[in-house]
Amino acid sequence: MKDSAIVLLGIRPQDDWSGLIKTIAERNPSTQVISIIAGVTIDQLQKAAGKELAITRIIPNTLTDTGFGYSGATLSRKSDKIIIDPFLSSFGKVDYIPEEQIDIYTGYGVAGPNYVYNFFIALTNAGVLGGLSRKQANAVALENLQGAAKMLEITGKHPYELLDINNSAGGVGIAAQHELDASDFAAGVQNAVLAAIQRTTDLGKDD
Repeated sequence: MKDSAIVLLGIRPQDDWSGLIKTIAERNPSTQVISIIAGVTIDQLQKAAGKELAITRIIPNTLTDTGFGYSGATLSRKSDKIIIDPFLSSFGKVDYIPEEQIDIYTGYGVAGPNYVYNFFIALTNAGVLGGLSRKQANAVALENLQGAAKMLEITGKHPYELLDINNSAGGVGIAAQHELDASDFAAGVQNAVLAAIQRTTDLGKDD
């Protein structure tokens, strides 16, 4: 820790992060501190340290093994982006954001794969319910997820435009769309995101 250019704080918000940041301030006050402690602000860390440190608060993505996903990062006044950026960029894309968006980023971006996994399960179960084998349903759902994401990326079209392409008058797609519109699907996803954001905020108040 004493000679490290970067020190990563990767502990839980309920652990003794205040004692750890004090130790860093005493032993290596010039280091670049990167905090991934959910809900704990840069100001809280600075106050616990007892002196101004170079603190970058990040919310790392959970898809590092895939090469996809964003980390959200907020730089303090003394943070050195030239040192920080290569480290953060080594495991995915980085979005430098104001700190007031960190909790939002956590509940929406970092928890994001959870929403996709739940949709995948629901979709494959629907395939099995309709008569496909589990193996068939999984394979088709995965291809559709990957293909739909690629269509959004390469066309730059709004999802509603792509839905219009898929949904012919009186056809299969629009019949399915009608049921989705009549369900709580969208509200369920949105409520899950808001609950995750609120939980992140609450974690920062539990110290």
